[in-house]
Amino acid sequence: MPLGADLPCDRNSYSGKPSYMSQALVELMQRYARRGISDWNAERGEAKGKAYIALANKIADKVEDADRTINASLKGAGDERCLFIPMPMINHDKIKYCFFLPIRMPEEGKAAFDLFLFVDGDNCLSFRFEPADLPDRAHGYAHVQMSIKMFRKNFEAKGIPVWLPDSYPAFPLRASDPLEIFLSMATSIHGFGARYTGGIIEILREVCKSPADVDKYIGVLKKMLN
Repeated sequence: MPLGADLPCDRNSYSGKPSYMSQALVELMQRYARRGISDWNAERGEAKGKAYIALANKIADKVEDADRTINASLKGAGDERCLFIPMPMINHDKIKYCFFLPIRMPEEGKAAFDLFLFVDGDNCLSFRFEPADLPDRAHGYAHVQMSIKMFRKNFEAKGIPVWLPDSYPAFPLRASDPLEIFLSMATSIHGFGARYTGGIIEILREVCKSPADVDKYIGVLKKMLN
């Protein structure tokens, strides 16, 4: 079945305003996850087994598992729906596998994303892409930081150096809307793709059913990147 064939886009559900995991974002993540899971399930070898160990087997290797994670308001790191979703294996040079975890936040219009990088057998990194804190706080802007523990510092994967700074630097993002933050995270892994084969543009063209949806998401990215 073609990716996205049974998940038609809701072209009106993203207005450019903050949303609490809009339906457009949910469907985009579901289609993106299908491509990532397809790539993951085609993998063989020792590195794949080590990735399972690094994430304590908390990997969504079935579409239905990814859908549950995307749609869940996770209760904590022990929640069985708290699974890391494989990302498409496109243009993450020198990084063996990439995974993401969407985290719905209690505040209206906010969501965060954990990004886990399995670099090789014993070396891993993680980042968190977060919306702005309150304006009077130190991180009162959308940002990305390194992490030692994921899922709000409640889950510790293997292979992440304990000496990493995990509060600073906090690199600013030109985004706070959950859709924009997700696209920022995905682009950081895949590249933009405007001048070479691959990148997030190719992924969007593959997983979105409608060319209008592709144009819409590329427009969101261009607004942030320019």
